[in-house]
Amino acid sequence: MVIAKREKGYIIAKFLVIVVCVAFLIILACCIQPLIVDAKWFILLIPVILIAAVFLWRLISKAKNSVCIALFFVLLTVFGILIYILGLHLEQLPAWDFGRVQRGAWELTLNGQFQLESTIEYFQEYPNNFFPALYLFRWLVMFTDAGVKPGDTVLILNTLSLSLAILFIFLTFLRLKQPQQGLFTAIWCFLFAPFVLYASIYYTDTLSMPYVSAIIYVASILLTGEFKVKKQVIFAAVLAAVTGVGYLLKGTPVIAAIAAILTLFILRGRKTILFLVTFTVIFSITIFWWQSYTKDNPYLPSGESPYPSQLTAYHFIMMGLNKNGGYSEADHVFSTSIATIEEREAENKRIIMERIYEYGFIGMLGHLLEKIAFTWADGGYYAPYKISIEPISDSPLLEIVAYGGSHFKTFSSILSASQLMLLLLLALGFLRDSIKNSVKLDIRYMAKLAIFGLAFFLLIWETRSRYLVNFAPFLALLGAYEIVYLSDFLKKSASNVG
Repeated sequence: MVIAKREKGYIIAKFLVIVVCVAFLIILACCIQPLIVDAKWFILLIPVILIAAVFLWRLISKAKNSVCIALFFVLLTVFGILIYILGLHLEQLPAWDFGRVQRGAWELTLNGQFQLESTIEYFQEYPNNFFPALYLFRWLVMFTDAGVKPGDTVLILNTLSLSLAILFIFLTFLRLKQPQQGLFTAIWCFLFAPFVLYASIYYTDTLSMPYVSAIIYVASILLTGEFKVKKQVIFAAVLAAVTGVGYLLKGTPVIAAIAAILTLFILRGRKTILFLVTFTVIFSITIFWWQSYTKDNPYLPSGESPYPSQLTAYHFIMMGLNKNGGYSEADHVFSTSIATIEEREAENKRIIMERIYEYGFIGMLGHLLEKIAFTWADGGYYAPYKISIEPISDSPLLEIVAYGGSHFKTFSSILSASQLMLLLLLALGFLRDSIKNSVKLDIRYMAKLAIFGLAFFLLIWETRSRYLVNFAPFLALLGAYEIVYLSDFLKKSASNVG
């Protein structure tokens, strides 16, 4: 639905468009210099890629709906097979949190309980990763009962997660009767770094990705057609359940749900009250159930939650204020050295206030700009570094995609050029929207709000480019939209000249 000037909801909708535009122009300004430096001469490939993308879109746009649907499922199958094979080539010995979660899931699968004291201590320190471990455990049990090896199971699950994320994007466009756009967006996903380079990294980033895409799909249903009571209740329940699971896997999918609800509220107004109540109740029940389960479960000592060693939200905000906002081992050691959760929280708050005071206004501004560049100016989305940690295979691909590989610098330049192209496309699209006299409330509008919400959250929280991965469906959707616009713009310009 398009809202014009003087129509209800226009002011708030336009205000948000302008805010998102300004925010993304700042992101682009922070990232453009480091990306250009790393991209080197590969930056010259950007016009070539754009021309090729426009040509591809024009071919796809002429295809019949049935052809697009059939071709999508063929390509998705090929993608799944190739991603699984790539995962085998890039597989690494599970390390960092990725390894601790997987190890915990394996212990539950093999023994029915956590075997190592260090595993219990880890989940008491990071209770947010307890649900991902149980989630992985349930899949491991199902697959191993079917005779699949644990190592193969996690790669299959990761492949399914990435494939489902793309499937929900395609189903969204199929429901909007735009299978051509759906196929084109899917092809963007097939070539997009977060979908490819995370083939062997089956952590919360990829496991939560299909839930983010499912939120987009549900939003496409809510933003179109009639908004009857039955529809509100059913899809509020569906959205709450999907968001609940996604949130427990990795907190940020709730940002996508908020973006969907805000878009729906601007569009429907007071008609969304029943929807909001239903969503809130079911989502709250999901979270309260999980909180009660963690206090009395067969895997961790019961009756102690919150655990004395648990890291609170203030710890991650404190880390987010340290230099570029990335993980700090010194901050981690500091927080874990404090005996009780109450003392730890108090000390984290004290350090937060100290760092804010020490920065001052100008220093804080510089810190935030550095943090933005650290998060967004990485075309590999942190995967090359993670792949380089204890690789299992001796695949020659590691020399290309793993940090420190003999050909990695060239590969990194290509990734930087592609990331620069994406940020330029999105920034130009947001700028174009900000000067229009109308606002279109659709999934693209929702995607813009979701990306802004994530960017704002990562200004406060500990950050790194990996935290953008589960929002890759939004980035691909927006990028593909801009190619379609570019194609239409070039076609109109050519006809006017003619």
